[in-house]
Amino acid sequence: MSATPDITGTAQFIAASRSEKHTPERHRPDRGGIGSPLLPRNLLGGIMAVTFSVLAASALTVRESRAQNSGLSAHFVQASEIEQYIHRHGARAAAEALTKENEWSRLRRAVASGWGNWEKLVPELMPAVSVHTGESLLGALNTALPLNPHATLEAVPPSAREEYLARVCSPVHQPELWRHRTLRALSSMHPAHAEEQEKVSFCLKSLKEASET
Repeated sequence: MSATPDITGTAQFIAASRSEKHTPERHRPDRGGIGSPLLPRNLLGGIMAVTFSVLAASALTVRESRAQNSGLSAHFVQASEIEQYIHRHGARAAAEALTKENEWSRLRRAVASGWGNWEKLVPELMPAVSVHTGESLLGALNTALPLNPHATLEAVPPSAREEYLARVCSPVHQPELWRHRTLRALSSMHPAHAEEQEKVSFCLKSLKEASET
């Protein structure tokens, strides 16, 4: 006697299979994670791209904010940049920025070379610097005197002018060749105004007195 097929079980299996096929995608269990629906790949990629852009923009904003709060955002390349910084933020802020960026040595070399656009920064910075830094700036002007006497004398700070002039015109820390060149350069000058004439006369007198002692 042959076994009777289990028609009831077969019918239930077929019905369950059809029901699964017609179940909407959003109601099916999440096979990619527990308890959350699957995200289409293009949507997920878009979300990741937006998130990366926001993070990058935030990082850039933080860097810019730190640069602004710390003074200098970049190295000074030209004397005009320092001059603009002084006019915008003041001499003390500029001096602090130069210290932070280790730019004082480069500034002193430029001044000592007789570059007038750098020399004119000295009187603006002098009120905001330490005694040591101020002395080094005057020493740089002293070296530059025979190279560019007009710009050097113009750069002598107006405060305590006679004291500063005495330092700038002094041959004490310079070789004899410096004194001869400075005397020649000052003697050949044609002062543009009375103040410059007074400075030239003061320096010539100081140099001659030094050579007699």
